[in-house]
Amino acid sequence: MSFKATKIKRDKIFQLIVEQIQEAILRGELKPQDRLPSEMKLSQMFSASRSSVREALRILEQKGLISIKRGALGGAVVRRMDTTQVTEGFTLLLKYKHVRFDQMAEFREVLEGGLTALAAQRVDDTALARLKSILQKAREVLDHSKEDWRAFYDQDIAFHVELAKITKNPVFTSVLCMLHQDILGADDKFAVYDHELMKQNYTDLANIITALEKKDSQEASRLAREHVRRFNGYMKAQEEMFAPPDPNQGQQVAIAEQND
Repeated sequence: MSFKATKIKRDKIFQLIVEQIQEAILRGELKPQDRLPSEMKLSQMFSASRSSVREALRILEQKGLISIKRGALGGAVVRRMDTTQVTEGFTLLLKYKHVRFDQMAEFREVLEGGLTALAAQRVDDTALARLKSILQKAREVLDHSKEDWRAFYDQDIAFHVELAKITKNPVFTSVLCMLHQDILGADDKFAVYDHELMKQNYTDLANIITALEKKDSQEASRLAREHVRRFNGYMKAQEEMFAPPDPNQGQQVAIAEQND
């Protein structure tokens, strides 16, 4: 561990401690699983109070940069960077309606249409083989396990994530993993239960592979957008079905009846 602290003599000391440790993590001076010095040692390194160090560590933990274990053998440990914190925040936005479903649908259509076009330009035989393998597993579910919607859904998720990987852009891969695995894949109300819809889903994915084989970016993008648009409609209906009843609706009906 090559991390060195700079002594601080300004206001809001805890924020400056956060900045220094965060930068050390981003530069690789502090690596995953590295243990930070004790609170007492950090306070000496930064010439800061232990309360300022404690507040800085709390903020770093909230950001997902470190984990803090309590007890005699505890302490602050640098975490491996992943999408967990972003996913949790994004899920809360969806749950509390700060992001509307139509906004999410629009985001998915533009994102997946664009990355599928890019995948068509960068795909190779190895990547095509992986996609066809995923599609074959989905076909086997349709043929032999018609009621096993979860097995089919898992293959659908794997297909979308693999498309993102083909772009060789880690930003696309991270966002698609977050979207399909951690958000849509974690909520059963967004799954496709109907066998006919699963068959349509399979056909969509097969057509996308055909466009990729031809390296036809425009057609691949069109197919991906249509696929997302179709199943966004289905997911919207599922969301409305699972939505809790509006407590004001009964009152509105009662008022309307009184007025009549």
